Amino acid sequence: MSFEVLLKKIVSECPGVLGAALVGEDGLLISQAGAGGWGEEANLSGDMSMLGVEIVRAFRTLAQTSREIEGGSAMELMIRLEKITLIASRIDNEVLLILGVAPDGNLGKARYLMRRENWAILQEI
Repeated sequence: MSFEVLLKKIVSECPGVLGAALVGEDGLLISQAGAGGWGEEANLSGDMSMLGVEIVRAFRTLAQTSREIEGGSAMELMIRLEKITLIASRIDNEVLLILGVAPDGNLGKARYLMRRENWAILQEI
């Protein structure tokens, strides 16, 4: 199954998920899927692909702090903005899965679907 098919599966199965993306450790987009575009439903504008770069940067900062406190690897990060909630989950050392969820979206189901599809995504890497 391709990355795009797996990402579309997550988007279609969870109410309020605006988009899903896989990004590399370098912040570059590997694949994405969304219901008409990440920003349209949430009334956002701009290049949503820049989210990957910023999320990777946040993971790096978190990893540095985690090493200092001996907290282990950063596995998941959630950032709640006024118009969208971003959930990022580490698939492996080089790939992150990022979901954009509308304010009224189902965050619990979104996180469940991320964990459920983790193995399938790993098989495609």
